[in-house]
Amino acid sequence: MNRSHPLLVATLFLLQSLYLFSGEWTHYGGDAGNRRYSPLKEINKYNVQKLEAAWIYRTGDISDGSEIPFRSAFECTPLMLDGVLYLTTPFSRVIALDAETGKELWTFDPELDRKGPYNLFINRGVAAWVGENETRIFAGTLDGRLFALNSKTGRPVPGFGEQGVVDLRKGLTEKFPGQGYGVTSPPLVYRDLVITGSLVADSRPQGPPGDIRAFNVHTGEQVWRFHTVPRPGEEGHDTWEGDSWKDRGGTNAWPGLSCDLDRGIL
Repeated sequence: MNRSHPLLVATLFLLQSLYLFSGEWTHYGGDAGNRRYSPLKEINKYNVQKLEAAWIYRTGDISDGSEIPFRSAFECTPLMLDGVLYLTTPFSRVIALDAETGKELWTFDPELDRKGPYNLFINRGVAAWVGENETRIFAGTLDGRLFALNSKTGRPVPGFGEQGVVDLRKGLTEKFPGQGYGVTSPPLVYRDLVITGSLVADSRPQGPPGDIRAFNVHTGEQVWRFHTVPRPGEEGHDTWEGDSWKDRGGTNAWPGLSCDLDRGIL
């Protein structure tokens, strides 16, 4: 059994706490442990009713279903790193704002096909990878693409995938070209891996799989793939009768993963 050195654990906890006390929100769930908690105390139950809007930013990305076929919902949890808010819109656009003033720093538009096979326009946010000399913002789209963006400019990083984007549909959807496959929840960044779940139809017995995949944050190369419906030789395969495991649709997961993140196994 591996045991972490107590000093290392204490140091990591202190660094994480410093991020939280500074008001940073570096992960979708607040921190790497997904605690969704901030210890900041300036706003409390005694003064919250006195708050006034400091600024308002309107994305303009909204659909009531009248002009385009589907409605939209805003469910994004923004990240804040070094005083910059990073958020997504229901149309999968990524926006960077100055947290103090609300000034728009940059926007990135993946040019989502708004007539695709969706049932709701939605995107819940981005993930960040922080390196020694750069920070990359990773965003998935409703039509199944994964972008790596430069945090300063919002431009796709050329060395990641094909000019900054990985087509997540490749290798998964070829047998079902008419069915939807996308990403609505933020990816998960772990070390030098960016890990994605998916949105696939739950109502069809056959379709694109909901497999979880990890990609190298630098190159976009796939590192591992976890089959949510186990294949022959994998744990749990014997619970699927006959060939019922083949081309099984649904079984998708949103990253809050219960597997070995280095290798993609339970």
